[in-house]
Amino acid sequence: MALPLFKIIIGCTIILSDYVFSIGVLERSSNCPKPPEECPNVNITFHLYNRRIKNYNGYQLKENDTTTLQNAPFIKNKQVIVSSHGYTGHLHYAPNPELIDAYNRMPDPVNIIVINWGRLCPQPCYTQSARNVALVGNCSALFIEALLQHQTWFTLKDIHFIGFSLGAQVMSQISHKLTIGKPYWITALDPAWPLFDTMTTYAEERLDITDADFLDVYHTNAGYKGQLTSIGHVDFYANHALLQPGCGTNSSCNHVRAVYYYAESIYTKVGFYAYSCLSILTHLTGFCKPGPGDELVLLGAHVNHSTRGTYYFTTNDQYPFARGKVFDTQEEPIQAEHHMQSVEPVQPMQRPLPIDLRLSEIKASPKPSS
Repeated sequence: MALPLFKIIIGCTIILSDYVFSIGVLERSSNCPKPPEECPNVNITFHLYNRRIKNYNGYQLKENDTTTLQNAPFIKNKQVIVSSHGYTGHLHYAPNPELIDAYNRMPDPVNIIVINWGRLCPQPCYTQSARNVALVGNCSALFIEALLQHQTWFTLKDIHFIGFSLGAQVMSQISHKLTIGKPYWITALDPAWPLFDTMTTYAEERLDITDADFLDVYHTNAGYKGQLTSIGHVDFYANHALLQPGCGTNSSCNHVRAVYYYAESIYTKVGFYAYSCLSILTHLTGFCKPGPGDELVLLGAHVNHSTRGTYYFTTNDQYPFARGKVFDTQEEPIQAEHHMQSVEPVQPMQRPLPIDLRLSEIKASPKPSS
């Protein structure tokens, strides 16, 4: 059902102010980390994962220990991905385990480097965590440049950068701090909105299309924890953009759905398809529906890099989320087939569940129904 425009605007204003106010109240009563502005930084670590590495914590790569860079067990001539968690995250937090699990199920192996900065983004320190994004980006850029000096079989343009929430803003800062060029491909999974909105921040402080040759953005909690406006070369809004089916008003559930949709896009045969919308407001007010002959685009890990604009797609309310080319929520979803049999979203790996920080509803996000 379409939402009245005035309700959309008022609602987004209320929930953003509520979110920022709640964070501020909680943060003032806490000891939030203010790390030294230096790189390498003990609070920021880098971990390599691929099929050859059986260690739960991966293989740690250290900028100041060239042996770890030279002898790193990369699977050469295969894709390299750099991944970052967001606020309250850590090494084993979304999107890292979901991406590792999904890519490791595919026939062709990949190398995933996880940026772990969990010590710098603890609850309830969102404001300080947002400030720490620039430091994480700077140290990560220096690390990547050092790594490329020792692993010459791939270049900066070969790396796919994927960030969730504040992690997407980290990718922006990496792009700004690199001295050898800018990334070719950045994927932003519901990039953080509070303190990174397009109205009150400069472009160099937040993610935008100048950060990569191709920036694809996935919105699942738009206007609350995630960016409301289109900021990429292509932006995909899921379902009602702010709320996802099966999540209700639980913002943490809505927020992390971007990770689950993207991870499933890696291996699903049904696929996530979207149709073009002029803007997010056009979609939310009900004036944007696909018609016969309208072009449909495949989104996610296999998106065409020439795709431009704002797109809308629907999902099921539980795994498997992909609906193929079905958009009307009244229609029966397509029964999903996958490259791998019995594929389920990876379960949380000994990690705390995300927390909804609104003062009126401080509670843990429920386990996704899968």
